[in-house]
Amino acid sequence: MKTPRTKTAGQPAAKIAPKPGELWQQLNHTFHTSPTFMDYLHGDVDPLEAHEACRYEYARESPALWELARQRDELRAACPKDWPARIAASLVERHFQENGWTKHPGNALRDTMLLAGKSFPKKDWKELTFEERVGADAFAGHSRIAPLTMPPLFFLQMCGVLGQLSKMGEDYRTLRHPPFLQKQNSESVFYAMFEVDFAKTKRRLMAEFEKWLMLRENRERLEKHKTPTVGTTGKWLDRLKDLAAWRLYREFAKGRSPAKALEAANEFADEHRKHFTQEEIRKKFKTLAERKQFRPGDPRPFHNAKCQKGQVPNDADLPPNKADLFSEDAEARKAKAGALDFLREIRPDQYPPHPTEAEIAEFDNIRQIVGRFVRLK
Repeated sequence: MKTPRTKTAGQPAAKIAPKPGELWQQLNHTFHTSPTFMDYLHGDVDPLEAHEACRYEYARESPALWELARQRDELRAACPKDWPARIAASLVERHFQENGWTKHPGNALRDTMLLAGKSFPKKDWKELTFEERVGADAFAGHSRIAPLTMPPLFFLQMCGVLGQLSKMGEDYRTLRHPPFLQKQNSESVFYAMFEVDFAKTKRRLMAEFEKWLMLRENRERLEKHKTPTVGTTGKWLDRLKDLAAWRLYREFAKGRSPAKALEAANEFADEHRKHFTQEEIRKKFKTLAERKQFRPGDPRPFHNAKCQKGQVPNDADLPPNKADLFSEDAEARKAKAGALDFLREIRPDQYPPHPTEAEIAEFDNIRQIVGRFVRLK
């Protein structure tokens, strides 16, 4: 009879892999103590930065990125003269090689740009300076238009772009084609190489680029990948509020019952709730009738807040600007579910998506076959 293997002195204990949905429990960071935390509950994010802020904040939910940031800080301290982007790229490349590029290679550039800065992941998006946001912005598109992205050569080599261009130069069928490649795992992003003559005027260069965009094949690409601009901001603000609400609830859920956690989270949110200023009232409400509803110093509603029904019959409903963050436990669960769904979308390597109906049916089929086999034995 074999004796069970025991841990000897000096031997590291075996790591138990957490369930995908519990990865956030590895994070030791306290998010709600940030001076800008309430901005996400109130929806106070520049609409043109909402998408980038959302991607940035959800990246901070990755325990793997926190670990890579720790390694980055150690390497920077040991090699202060080394290029920060090179350190970040080497860490990200090793991480993806060890964990499989096929899981979500589109995050490689984003993670590299995030880790190249010194503030990620400890600072939240609203705490970053404009220069830090531009540096962290592998997502592009903040309110102040950034220049066209020019990926560094080490990234193009890491992603195999240089290798593809080399093969195109060796194949007589593509030898005459311009260097124009579609980015891996992206439908709308392409790599292109241009000849730029800086002896020409700025207006002339801009006109030439516009002329290139108006070529038939590029017009077709623009039409194919055109995305609606109306209503998209609300989606990102919703996801940011979901994440902030979930972070707050899970912080107060430590050592408390669900009811006590809900009460503590609501007390914190109400205590730190923002209040209207005269300027905010003027900007937010267009008509005089709307502006008369509030006075400077009145509490502000949380993002997308609604009237809250009274706790007992005959109790008056609370207006949106006085409603709790969570009127019931179901709203806390809804915020968590919304945040986790978005994490599954952008971080499938760590937060696997829910199984599809076909996968569930296949699993049931396998379970039935195994069951029949066991009964036969």
